[in-house]
Amino acid sequence: MRARVRAEEWTRAEGEEGSGTILVLGAVLVASPLIAVLLVVGGIGTEQARLQAVVDLAALAGADVSAVAQWEDVGDRPCAAARSVVEANGEVMSECWTEGVDTLVVVSGRAGAAGIVIPIEARARAGVDP
Repeated sequence: MRARVRAEEWTRAEGEEGSGTILVLGAVLVASPLIAVLLVVGGIGTEQARLQAVVDLAALAGADVSAVAQWEDVGDRPCAAARSVVEANGEVMSECWTEGVDTLVVVSGRAGAAGIVIPIEARARAGVDP
């Protein structure tokens, strides 16, 4: 049989008032830096994915021009097409070259959040199958 506790008998232990506030405050202080780190890493990952999409589009634009390289001298036109795509997306192209009918593009940028900035780079190769 369970003993019933009357309301009058149920009292708080001495010195425990406000302990819930301290516990919640401690949990917030522990969780805040972890959340900040996750936000920074997430921001960097998002910017890396965006930069990769830009370089993929640039390589495809260059490959569209270099597809005729088998029978025509394309010169710098593939890289000019790639550069225009990169610049239209607000980035700066680091390198561009052609190998046969393929166009290879490298774009460098910076990503960061909360005062932490790191250099990032994305590479892409596009062309037609021989």
